[in-house]
Amino acid sequence: MSDGNPGVNTAPVVLIGPVCVGKSVAGVAELKARRGTDAAYDDFEGFVAATARHVLYAHLHAVIAMGAGHTHYRSRQRHEDVLAAFDSVQATAVLLLPCADPMDAVRQLRQRAVLDRADDFRRDGRDLLTVWVHSQQNHRLATHTVITAGQTPAQTADEIIASRPAP
Repeated sequence: MSDGNPGVNTAPVVLIGPVCVGKSVAGVAELKARRGTDAAYDDFEGFVAATARHVLYAHLHAVIAMGAGHTHYRSRQRHEDVLAAFDSVQATAVLLLPCADPMDAVRQLRQRAVLDRADDFRRDGRDLLTVWVHSQQNHRLATHTVITAGQTPAQTADEIIASRPAP
């Protein structure tokens, strides 16, 4: 597929593979190369927002794990669209944080990210972990916040279950 420029393939690029292989990072890099930084983030966020809305509507009884890239957008309209989707399906949205102090949360998350993924989540002069932890968009989406410090995964799950409204 071409956009009229000879030798330029504009067909979609679909990256697949296991977690932590670098699909998101490579995808944004590919989009930047094709369209520039702002257009790349706009394209990527458009895809992510549409995916978030689709998943919510298609899986009404599921437990869905959405990373910050699925819940924080540079575009206010995309955030409003996702917020409306959360509201329309009456989602219980639980914001998980490692601790209540935002600066300490960023420090802990960065330490984990570097250890687990060799990634500090700094891109194009932006500290994404700081953006995501302080995100008012995440706080607007969240119906509850659960602090995971000192809890086992089972204890965190119990707290999440307890946060759900009765049917």
